[in-house]
Amino acid sequence: MNSTIIPVDHTRVYHNYGYIPTKSTCYIFLVLFGLSAVIHSVQAIRSTKYWLIPTATLCCALEVAGWGGRLSSALDLMSNNGFKVQIVLTITAPTPLLAINFIIVGHIISLLGPQYSRINNIVFLTSDIVALIIQYAGGGLAATADDPTLGGHIILLVLCIGLVFNTFFLYVRAIYRLLELGQGWRGAILHTQWIFNIFDGTMIVLATYTWNFIHPMFWLPETAINRSDSEKDEEDAQG
Repeated sequence: MNSTIIPVDHTRVYHNYGYIPTKSTCYIFLVLFGLSAVIHSVQAIRSTKYWLIPTATLCCALEVAGWGGRLSSALDLMSNNGFKVQIVLTITAPTPLLAINFIIVGHIISLLGPQYSRINNIVFLTSDIVALIIQYAGGGLAATADDPTLGGHIILLVLCIGLVFNTFFLYVRAIYRLLELGQGWRGAILHTQWIFNIFDGTMIVLATYTWNFIHPMFWLPETAINRSDSEKDEEDAQG
């Protein structure tokens, strides 16, 4: 019985990607995103911050499905399905994660005061990077001070650090995607596997784990929010 062996560079997967996705790399990212999804879910339930499930957990779940598509491509070289799945999901997956930044900024604004509510969130993040560096340096000097507001300042500082790192990773990934799509579906960037692994997969892994380690359940306690709300109610009553 004669069988026809199709060269790898003539397969549909190679035509779509420009390479064959490495199975081991797919497994690594599947484990990383799957683990982060589980951790985010547990943290969301324990802290009752359920808004993290349709944001962080959803992002990780979509990434798992996207990398599952890449793995499927590596296993079936003549199928287009895996490529279609991964191209859609790896592009859209980080969108829910970005929502966390706006939610956190909203909490920070509520703690800082209503005067910050007029500042656009994007402007708030980008224009305060220098101020954050100064705050970080000043925080060490003030660590031994008997200031009752120091704890609140530390909370704000840590959350802002998380925002800066998370936003940086997402911006790097967004720039990569813009350059990739700018070259078109047959461009060199899209057809280079290591570039995708670093500037898409790794950037989103770092962004998701940023909120695993700098989690709102540790740095944005309900007591702080409740205290802020009660103080605001007292001010309204006195007014």
